[in-house]
Amino acid sequence: MHGKTQWFNYYFDPQFNNTEGCKYWSRVAREPIQLECPEKFSQNILIVEYFPYHSIKFKPTKNILPSQKYNGYLVEKAIKRNACVVIMRSVSKWLELVPELKHSKHSKYLTLNSSQRGYLSKGNMKRDDYDCFRNKLRSL
Repeated sequence: MHGKTQWFNYYFDPQFNNTEGCKYWSRVAREPIQLECPEKFSQNILIVEYFPYHSIKFKPTKNILPSQKYNGYLVEKAIKRNACVVIMRSVSKWLELVPELKHSKHSKYLTLNSSQRGYLSKGNMKRDDYDCFRNKLRSL
């Protein structure tokens, strides 16, 4: 389990400023970071990957790995707290792992127009999804 921290996205924790993860997420999330102060954004965004291991070409495994079950648990907790869930890749896999994403009355999952270009931006999200995402960030 995760320890208590003020940084849901640890890549933005100042001690990780010069890491590749921080550089990547600063680029991918540049637009929403600019909507709010970087600290507020980084302290309220949790990034969970369906398959959190580097792969050149992803092939699903026959069994759900323990780390994937844990990631599903994190998303279930996010849904319960009315989080805005953005699925950047593998939408069908996420919906299979966390069926609550389809049926939650409190939370809506959002997707990107292009999962190949995983930017959290106005140009890469449906207008309603981007507005929902932006409004959620502003309400934090």
